[in-house]
Amino acid sequence: MGLTRRAFVLGFLLIFFCLSKVIAEAQMNIINEIQINSWNINACSWDQIMGDDGSIFQLEIVDQALCKLLPCIDRRLILEIACGNGFLSRRFAKEGAFVYALDSSAKFIEIAKERTSSELSNRIRYIIGDATNANTYNQIDQKFDVVICNMAFMDISDLISVFQGVKKLLKPEGMFIVTQTHPCFEKAVGPLFHEIDEEDGLMIHKVGVKVSNYLEPRSFNVKAVPTLNSDHMFFHRSLSHIFNIAFKEGFIINGFEEVAFSKNSTFSEHKGWHLLQDIPVVAGIRFKIDVPN
Repeated sequence: MGLTRRAFVLGFLLIFFCLSKVIAEAQMNIINEIQINSWNINACSWDQIMGDDGSIFQLEIVDQALCKLLPCIDRRLILEIACGNGFLSRRFAKEGAFVYALDSSAKFIEIAKERTSSELSNRIRYIIGDATNANTYNQIDQKFDVVICNMAFMDISDLISVFQGVKKLLKPEGMFIVTQTHPCFEKAVGPLFHEIDEEDGLMIHKVGVKVSNYLEPRSFNVKAVPTLNSDHMFFHRSLSHIFNIAFKEGFIINGFEEVAFSKNSTFSEHKGWHLLQDIPVVAGIRFKIDVPN
């Protein structure tokens, strides 16, 4: 009886584990479908913001991190994950790179192709594919010098699958570059504040971020900019959460950049962040595969 009961319990636990895994995968698939649908709805509005060369926020803030993390890309093979309307892939192609541009939104890929000139079309291959699906990476028959995910990491539900897929496609000395809203100071951790203090008879204005929710990963619906037609999901993760996923999947970090608005910035449309000139709004991370000596 003891052995029979033990076998029953083990069998029950195995079934429970398998069902839990199936349910978790089904939930993730639903989340991904919702996210893809949101960006199909938002694609045209986002395209108007990004244009041919990227938004003002991209050019003034994000590019500072990219310029420090990216090597010379002439004749390099690059994979861009979540390419959106393709502005960055086209920039890389103009600089001499050969680019695979991937996005889960069919509408984004349609727009990106329309914006790509005939001169660049032979240097960019556009692909519709979910970055959280292993089959997406299995169907790409190249090894890349650089994989980049520009300002989309916080929109992706499953980073483990992304790191696993990127590892398959990177050359041994390749690099995986990520830019995203800075997780220590983004909207997920708390509100901005603006205070006025009196010091020696002078009125001193102080601005900052009230950080109250940081370590615990979570997701919620947002609009990256108010003009978008639909909410989309935003996934907050602490730096340690992101780094530990990368380390577990065999990556190291060999570059990290933090960028804030400059004191002479004329850009004032990012929800007050232009006032926080000593608090970074964007983080850039460069990962490499940990190759034993």
